Amino acid sequence: MRRFPLLYVAPTLLLLALAVSPLIRGSGTLYTRDVLSAHYPMKVAHAEALRAGELPLIDPYRAGGQPLLGNPNALPLYPDNVLYLVASPLWALNAHFWLHLLLAPLAFYWLGRAWGLSRPAAWAGGVCYVASGFFLSLLNLYNLVAGAALAPAFVAAWLDATRDDRRRWLGFAGAGALWGLLLLAGDPLFAALGLLLALSAVLVRGWSAGSLKPHLLPGLAALACGTLLAAPMLIELARILPLSYRGYWQFSIQAALSQSWDPRSVLEWLLPFFFGRPDFTFWGFRYYGGNPPLYFSFYPGLLSLGLIATCGRPRRPAAWWAWGATGAGLFLAAGAWNPAVRLLYHLPGASALRYPVKMWLLVAVGAALLCALGFERLLDGGRRRLRRVLGVMTVVYLATWGLLLWMPPALMEALRALDPARLNTPTLIRESGRWVALGFFTLVTLALLWLAFAVTRKRPFAGGALLLVVHLASQGFFLSPLYHSDAAGHYTRAPEILAAVPEDALVVYGGHHDLFGKPRVSPLTDFPDPRFFWLSRRQAAQLHPLTGIAHGRRYDLNHSPEGLDSFFSLSLARAIQGMDDVTRVRLLAASGVDTLILDRALDPAAPARLVTEQGDPPAFVYRLPGAAPRVGLAGTVLRAPQMNRALEILGSDRFDPGSTVVLPGDGEEARGAAGRVEVTRDEVHELEVDVASEAGGVLFTQRAFLDVYRASVDGEPAEPVVTNMHRLGVEVPPGEHRVRLWVDRWPSRLGWLGALVGAAVLVAMAIGRKRKG
Repeated sequence: MRRFPLLYVAPTLLLLALAVSPLIRGSGTLYTRDVLSAHYPMKVAHAEALRAGELPLIDPYRAGGQPLLGNPNALPLYPDNVLYLVASPLWALNAHFWLHLLLAPLAFYWLGRAWGLSRPAAWAGGVCYVASGFFLSLLNLYNLVAGAALAPAFVAAWLDATRDDRRRWLGFAGAGALWGLLLLAGDPLFAALGLLLALSAVLVRGWSAGSLKPHLLPGLAALACGTLLAAPMLIELARILPLSYRGYWQFSIQAALSQSWDPRSVLEWLLPFFFGRPDFTFWGFRYYGGNPPLYFSFYPGLLSLGLIATCGRPRRPAAWWAWGATGAGLFLAAGAWNPAVRLLYHLPGASALRYPVKMWLLVAVGAALLCALGFERLLDGGRRRLRRVLGVMTVVYLATWGLLLWMPPALMEALRALDPARLNTPTLIRESGRWVALGFFTLVTLALLWLAFAVTRKRPFAGGALLLVVHLASQGFFLSPLYHSDAAGHYTRAPEILAAVPEDALVVYGGHHDLFGKPRVSPLTDFPDPRFFWLSRRQAAQLHPLTGIAHGRRYDLNHSPEGLDSFFSLSLARAIQGMDDVTRVRLLAASGVDTLILDRALDPAAPARLVTEQGDPPAFVYRLPGAAPRVGLAGTVLRAPQMNRALEILGSDRFDPGSTVVLPGDGEEARGAAGRVEVTRDEVHELEVDVASEAGGVLFTQRAFLDVYRASVDGEPAEPVVTNMHRLGVEVPPGEHRVRLWVDRWPSRLGWLGALVGAAVLVAMAIGRKRKG
């Protein structure tokens, strides 16, 4: 087996490294979906805090300070965050993707070996897993790629720990560490699915009641210690969840199920990106719940389909488990298309588990293991079945390609019926040409697979390696849009418009989440080609948060998409979306926003002053005179029993942001002069202010109201209040006082103590077993 690393491992890692070489060199960056618009600004703030020696609970650059340590999607405690200490934030962000791309085949190889497969077969499973459309689609999902890479290793650790009694405690120590990493990897649902896969694998392999007892204690200890490793993040998540949008308002069932696997999209298994490339030409929204798909491709590749067919019906526990995982994943991922799953989503709290299509992790892991089993059967002399499958594929694809090339009128009308509204004649002609090209290159891939398959007749070991090289190379070719990169310089250099925005400004970018309406852009006519990065470049030049935060500017109402930001902040942002420019600007001024950036001119009646108009197309920078100060003492206190009433007051031309605040409820109103304030301490997690007033009032700040804040007046505990719908404040009596607002860090400190205990116990489990051995 000395040839195994050379023929199997090296070509795979080399091809993967070549595919992401711009990211490794730092010359390129991924850009699709939330990579730049959401995660990059978040990690810039995180990197700044890490370099200052802090682990921040909040992100001060986002919407008045939103949760960071308690937001799993930010991966606040994942180990590769150390890269932000030694490299630029953009390089470290991209390193998270390519490191896990290289890790995934190794993790799956471990899983294959844990099931007793040969080295070539186990590696084949890893290649099919990492080259699948599912995994490559994760290269634009920062919070999912690590969980998908680690899940196979976690299952393997459990299988190894429960197989060898001599290594039981050591194996479970590794499983516990991996469980902690899964919890920290960005998505709790992926961690839960990994645990489901692990427990089911152990059960399927054949635990009897008698063999269960010796593994129960170390297994529970491993899970408990792994959970303790993630305790600092989990405790903060529990603190912020009740007042987050996801926890307080929750998603509607329709929104939660909006990303479900539509069985009609099975066409994309046979022809990659059948419903359109992942760019502005994508047209198949009706097959993805009316939205852009969470995963742009599930294309498994020709060899994967062939190997699954070669595996055939289950004959051993590994096959039973793989088929079961695949079936369960399809059942759950169907979501809105599955009446049983729809019924489950009516249970209380179930809608928090957004997007059933995430269950595809079960399908991906199960199908990749079936590929490994099929590959092992091939090397063991089962060439006949794969030859038949390749033959059927060749006939089917030749016939399909011929039909697409000929395109009879009946076929044209049948294809148009896929989406009559979007597949107009020009679009259908363009797409049919693309399908013909895909069909041609699919036939070329089949020819190369036939050549590699011929080698397996006399040299099965080398021929198998050649099959995997052809598969990985062809998948990289077909699915390259999933990991396409753009030049990093577009997102690191300072835009010209930056000079028009003061360093201490509080900025709103009107195009963020369509705050000031849909962007006035026609991608197919305004850009040189339909790739998404043209829009990203334009946003970067217009000082979108993705570049503004990297240059020290603070933004408001730039919430992140996972729903864990403050319910109050998101509610205000959504209310602003439906208003006119005049009311929008007044609400921003009431929130302390003094700078507004738009891709269009404001309504002339809006109370804002144009500072500059730059670029082509132009970006407009407005100053908002009379915006509320960062900290103030309001003498006039108005009450609003409902959100609509608060919006009415704040949007009125009679509202004075410098001397008036709106509090929730029906309490007594007060009208008086504004007091004097002097800020004596202003840090990310603490604010200290000396105030003086004759009649008292409310100290207001431009910090987001979060339940992690505590308050005191002259050292005595005080209750923080929600001011102006989403800001943090505290009521102050008449006279001179010292007011302190701070983030309560004691719960997270307890979490760190738990993490140390968990780590110590895992080390003791590993060392103790080693000494005993």
